[in-house]
Amino acid sequence: MIKLLLTLIATLVPVSCSVVHAAPRLPKDFIYQTDKPVKTDLPSVEAAPGAPVKVDKTRLVEITDVIDAGILTKANQLYALASKSRKPIDIIIDSPGGSVNAGLYFIEAMHALQEKNIVIRCHVENLAASMAYVIFTQCNERNALPYALLLFHPPRVQGKFLITPQFATSLSESLTLCEQILVGLIIPVMGINEENLSWFTKNYLEERLFTGTELAKESPVIWFKVVSEVVR
Repeated sequence: MIKLLLTLIATLVPVSCSVVHAAPRLPKDFIYQTDKPVKTDLPSVEAAPGAPVKVDKTRLVEITDVIDAGILTKANQLYALASKSRKPIDIIIDSPGGSVNAGLYFIEAMHALQEKNIVIRCHVENLAASMAYVIFTQCNERNALPYALLLFHPPRVQGKFLITPQFATSLSESLTLCEQILVGLIIPVMGINEENLSWFTKNYLEERLFTGTELAKESPVIWFKVVSEVVR
């Protein structure tokens, strides 16, 4: 009930990351890496589409809309499936992103199941952007179609609200905390370190939209597979 209330509040307040666990640590001087040359000698990853993957329709959760308080229903689906069996759970992602808090609640549910050794397999056929991209990174197994669109970018706010100096300060602090949490979740999965941080920072700040094939080829490590089809 408390989580539901906080998430409903998060849909009214522009951004708030204060209700989640302590943020993972960012690489030193993360935001100041933009003045360094971008490494172009990243290892090339074979990104030709692999074999189709088949999902288990009896253990399937679909995120196919903007991420908001409604995703709590999806989190409850995860818990319900986990209560029935320890078999893998499939998640189809097709979302432009949305609420940071709502997405983090869903990720908490994923992590809770993973701690019980339940494998979560995620598949992107069309789009995983913003918070949906973060969710994609937190799966045990990750698949994307060649022309699926993948996007990671800094947290932002939008809406009609009055800005006071105090509110602006609070907003800046919340955005900074959100960035620490989100980037801290993403970079270990993507294999980002001091050697390739400039590549990540450039694409992160420029909000580059990758296809599955493009991101697989440019990523420093193999962290997801490009597949030819997701079979239901």
